[in-house]
Amino acid sequence: MPDVLVDTGSSGLLLRRSALQGLKGLEPADSGEYGFRNRYVSAPEYGALTPAWIGFGQLYTQVPIGIGLLGSDGEQPDAGGGANEADGEAGLLKHFNGILGIAPRPTGCSTGADCTCAKATEVAQYYRRVPGSDGPVWQGPQAPPAYELSNPVAALPSGYEDGFVLRIDTPDHAALQAGVESGTLLLGFERWREPLFGQQAPRIPLFSSSWWFAATNGEPGQPPDLLTLPDSGSAAILAPARYKPASADTSAAPARQLPLFFDMPGAESAAPYGPFTVELAEAGSAAIEGRPLHTLATRFHDGDLLMSLGMPFFYGRTIAFRLPEDPRAVSDRAPEPGCLMIAPGPQGA
Repeated sequence: MPDVLVDTGSSGLLLRRSALQGLKGLEPADSGEYGFRNRYVSAPEYGALTPAWIGFGQLYTQVPIGIGLLGSDGEQPDAGGGANEADGEAGLLKHFNGILGIAPRPTGCSTGADCTCAKATEVAQYYRRVPGSDGPVWQGPQAPPAYELSNPVAALPSGYEDGFVLRIDTPDHAALQAGVESGTLLLGFERWREPLFGQQAPRIPLFSSSWWFAATNGEPGQPPDLLTLPDSGSAAILAPARYKPASADTSAAPARQLPLFFDMPGAESAAPYGPFTVELAEAGSAAIEGRPLHTLATRFHDGDLLMSLGMPFFYGRTIAFRLPEDPRAVSDRAPEPGCLMIAPGPQGA
């Protein structure tokens, strides 16, 4: 299926129901027992859940896993747990047939050692359609494993299930203005690690879920001051407002070159790994005049800690994600933790 957004900030495959017309085995709309509501920052997405085999070319998941079907599935749960008639294909999927969520966490919302999701109706991601006095209503349960949204890469055969590499080409300005980007998704982590990064490339340890610690000061011993999320599903860098380019006149504010150093706890050297430069500019400033907005897209928020590294961070880089091993899958050793590896640009054959 073409036009599926690769998203390293979420887990689970979401597809337009309308793009699957004619597919054998597709359940009729309004028949699904389980539904979901993805609480993206920019827009909610609603849909039905169903188990399915997922293929990347000729490589398929070893078992069916839960996917989300968006659109034309009747009433969907709203933020308060009631129902509305909003079309699940509105919002994020306006220009895509789906979202391939491959973040380095096993499922879309599971947290903690017990791998459970929030069940309170007003905050739940998953819902079950149950009979009500005025027709079906949605309640927020823990979805059965066969229905829960999860990272499809983790369900691939051995040798491909441990992670992936995302290679995004240096931007071609004319192509970007036409809304076209080019890059490659390579499946597997260890199989590509040495050919693309060499034996000595640092592994940046995963802190939690999909987050890594980073700092804007690379001196050894300096504590990290940011939690960063490499998020290919976002078109912009989302940064704390304290990093806005300084200027009394917004229209004359320059772009800011912000160095990032990733924290390396447990490494032989205490020095953070970097710098990796992030260029920030306010919308409407003189810094972006005559330049493609894609490469400078920045939004600012009032917090101090979180920075989402959207597509401008990926341009011209090769980034590998090692998925954390499931502790239940290994018994004779410690499970492999998740990590990140970054090269300055597309490398290898």
